[in-house]
Amino acid sequence: MSNKTIKPNNPGNSSYTVGREKIDEISVSFLVEDGRKIPEVVLRINKIDPYSKEWADKSVNKKEGAKRLAEFLSDYSKLGEIIFCAYNAKFDYSFLSSLMISQGYANSVKFNGIFDPLFLSRTLTEDKKLVTKVKENGKMCHKLGSIAEGLGLEIKGDLHRASTDVSVLENVVKKLRERL
Repeated sequence: MSNKTIKPNNPGNSSYTVGREKIDEISVSFLVEDGRKIPEVVLRINKIDPYSKEWADKSVNKKEGAKRLAEFLSDYSKLGEIIFCAYNAKFDYSFLSSLMISQGYANSVKFNGIFDPLFLSRTLTEDKKLVTKVKENGKMCHKLGSIAEGLGLEIKGDLHRASTDVSVLENVVKKLRERL
């Protein structure tokens, strides 16, 4: 991590300390509409209503989405290192990088690393350091919500929504760090 501190300029953002490092939470939120029909099963599992006010107010086309993301990340990359953090990062990174490449923003932002708490979750579960074992159909379950519940965390909001997932992910990471 860099010793530089990023000062968020949005009043809704927050900061916290991890060890001796001050971490600032910065966020941007919008939905990218790519013109394809979302399969019914995906709509149901993720509780997506493509006709909702949220969808209408926040959705942008792929070109605008890539542009907004590139601008957002490039503003902050000038101030310090950017670590891409996501639960099951391979999945999120694959579609974000695909979007950026397809829209001509392939080299606009460089991540200084990728942190995937899913790996940490699997490692700590196998080492039996989680307080509650999380099982689904007799097998260890590593879904973000399941791990959060296994750690005794309260989930506020609907999972599979960026703001809820980020909040839950932050709390899961903090709890997992306590078990290292």
